[in-house]
Amino acid sequence: MVEGKPKRIRRSADESRHHILEAAESVLLEQGHGALHLVTIAKQAGMAHSTLLHHFGDIESLKLALVTRVQKIVLREVLEKLQPRHGEEFDIKELVSFVFARISDSGHARLFAWLAASKPDASLWDLEEGQEVKRLIGELKKTLAQRIEEHRAATQFIAPENFSKSEEQASAILVLVISAVFGHGIVDTFLPDALGLDGDFFRHQFVDWLSNTLATDVNS
Repeated sequence: MVEGKPKRIRRSADESRHHILEAAESVLLEQGHGALHLVTIAKQAGMAHSTLLHHFGDIESLKLALVTRVQKIVLREVLEKLQPRHGEEFDIKELVSFVFARISDSGHARLFAWLAASKPDASLWDLEEGQEVKRLIGELKKTLAQRIEEHRAATQFIAPENFSKSEEQASAILVLVISAVFGHGIVDTFLPDALGLDGDFFRHQFVDWLSNTLATDVNS
C-alpha cells in the first residue's frame, strides 16, 4: 500500500513565524551562524522555501527577527532571576554565569555581531519586537538598581562617589557584562589559542573573575 503525503499542518501567520524562528534557532545552535540560509532553515522547519520568503522576505529580515526573539527570551529569564526571593541574597555570580551560558556559549553572540556590523542601529528599534527589547533592557536596569539599593540598605554600604546613584552602578554592570558576553562569543574560537589558554578558561576562570570583580564593586 502506497503511503499518502504527510498531512499538511495548518498554522496561523503568527504560529508559522514562531515555528520558522524556532527552526532557525535550532540551526544556529546545531550548525552555527554560517548555516543560517533560507534553504537550511526551510528544511529544518519542514516548510517550502517560498513560505519563509512569504513570512520574512529575505534571510536578513529572518535573522533580525531571530535576534529580537532571543533577546526578549533571555531578558525575561534574567529579570526572573533578579526577582527577590525569601531568604536569598543577591547572587551576581550566578547571574553572570547564566548570561554567559545562555548567550555566549550558544552562538547567539555571533548572530548579534552580524546584526551590529551589517544593520544600522535603528533597525532593531524600528521593529515592534525591538521596542519590546528596549523596554525590557530598561526594566532590567531598573530591577538591578532596586536590588543594589536593597543590598546597600541591608549592609549599610556607602555608595562610591562615581556611582552614588544605584541606576548608574546598574548601568555600568550591564555595559560590562553584556560587552564581555558578546565579545567572548565572538573571539572564543581563536583568542584562547592565541593566549595559550585552555578552551574552558573563559567559561570558568574568566567568568569567576568577572563575577568576583562585580561583587566586590557592589559590596565594598
